[in-house]
Amino acid sequence: MKCQNCGYEIQAPVRFCPECGEKLKEHGVDLHIYHAFLAEHKGDLEDAIRHYEFALKHEPERYEIHKHLGNVYYRLGNLTKAIAELKICTEKMPEFATAHFELGLAYYRAGSIPKAIEYFERTIQINPEFEMALYWIGIAKYHKGKLSEAIQAYRKLLEHNPEFNIAWYHLGVIYARLGKAEETVEAFSRVIEFEPYSAVAHYHLGNAYHALNQMKKAEEHFRKAIELDPEHHWAKKHLEAIQKTDPDYEI
Repeated sequence: MKCQNCGYEIQAPVRFCPECGEKLKEHGVDLHIYHAFLAEHKGDLEDAIRHYEFALKHEPERYEIHKHLGNVYYRLGNLTKAIAELKICTEKMPEFATAHFELGLAYYRAGSIPKAIEYFERTIQINPEFEMALYWIGIAKYHKGKLSEAIQAYRKLLEHNPEFNIAWYHLGVIYARLGKAEETVEAFSRVIEFEPYSAVAHYHLGNAYHALNQMKKAEEHFRKAIELDPEHHWAKKHLEAIQKTDPDYEI
């Protein structure tokens, strides 16, 4: 809702305007939006829907209400209605990057990966630095088997934010799948900088170093993977293979 004093667009359930400090008047459509926000915060999503739908009945052109309603339907798992409301929002406000992103998420969750990619990419066209859209483009492209395009998305994301650690993880998985050992080492080395207790990352590093014929480093990471996850079957198998190759290694 908007502050009646200064016109500031308020996106949270508050009683005073965060811009000018004026006490907000509670009436009409804005009152229902206010109570919808409160209901969302309390987890009463059905009540939030009731208030948003009342508001839209009286002011259907307000794109932000469609976005909020779409998000509530998304949280309830009603993806058909979530997609419908978010589409209306993007049609009414074509440059609303967040709405395009959220529509992409709804399509992805509904299993429509090409549509999800379409809206994630539209998000990036509007805002090239929208990190989560780049991240989800990487995930969606990977699931479509477009590995080079997934790599491109993750690389662009990591250029902007090198500390986006889960992107290094996904990048490492792709490189491992492609058999690119040096790139796999680069990616999973970054993962363990942030999360040294990741048994999976150490396992992938062990595999990559094994492929590069750097057996001592391979052994080191396989041992670490087993230390962190004593039930890690494949790390044990690879460590046994190293021992058979070179009896000087002890398991």
